[in-house]
Amino acid sequence: MALTTTTQDVVLLRTLPAELGYIQENPTKIKEDNQSCMALAKSMKVNARTKHIDVRYHFNREKIASREIELDYCPTEEMTADILTKNLPATLFCKHREGLGVRLASSNVTLRGCVGD
Repeated sequence: MALTTTTQDVVLLRTLPAELGYIQENPTKIKEDNQSCMALAKSMKVNARTKHIDVRYHFNREKIASREIELDYCPTEEMTADILTKNLPATLFCKHREGLGVRLASSNVTLRGCVGD
């Protein structure tokens, strides 16, 4: 469901530059950490385990086939967005915080597990 919502947002955002005359020729890459979701989106097969899925979720397949989106696997440990949605161990929190470019304002504040804090 999250991939479908993201795909809908990407399709909408791709239309804005197109209206200004800037056509995006390459597909927009979406980072995904759920390999079964990626397999389902890339496969055109419908079987007993997938026929219950609502038709609107097949939207992803259509957009992959039309080369509007492309799914890239990204391991969970590399998902910087997880810092905004999950409780993370200190090491991952520090890694993703650094990936966002966020620094602590006060030098006398430290976080256990963060190097340089």
